[in-house]
Amino acid sequence: MVKIALQLKANLENVTDFHIESFDDFIWYLKIDCSKCHTQSDKYHDITLKEASSIAGSRGEANFIMKCKFCSQEGNINIEPIKPAVSYTSEDSDNHKFKTIVIFDCRGIEPIDWQPGDGWTCQGVESNTKFKAIDLSENKEWMDYDEKTKEAVTINELEFKFVKVK
Repeated sequence: MVKIALQLKANLENVTDFHIESFDDFIWYLKIDCSKCHTQSDKYHDITLKEASSIAGSRGEANFIMKCKFCSQEGNINIEPIKPAVSYTSEDSDNHKFKTIVIFDCRGIEPIDWQPGDGWTCQGVESNTKFKAIDLSENKEWMDYDEKTKEAVTINELEFKFVKVK
């Protein structure tokens, strides 16, 4: 069992409180590496907290189960939400800080790449205008206009890393 944290860093312009809208409904798009033979998946697999399958030969369940196409080892991933939910703030952005947004409990497989997708939200720094249903799947960036402050709002330069945690 390995616990792997997904950390992100982004440049926020005129917005703060950037986070996942609904953790229960969020879809994690991950590419996977087999821990035994290191075969990597070619495509992104969608993993959600709502879906769980029984693990063969066990009483447990996992949010994602995969059998390696090369060595046939079965692996699984469980999503462990951070409590309370984490928001990435304008201060985090100014300090170029990475912040953990989720932890994956991995057995036999590990995530190696992530596509952010949609389901994000944030708010204007000055106006507190709520921006919902943000989609970062194209170019990992987003732009809009805050009518109250008459300023462009942006999330860009999104970076992420996977970090092993205890």
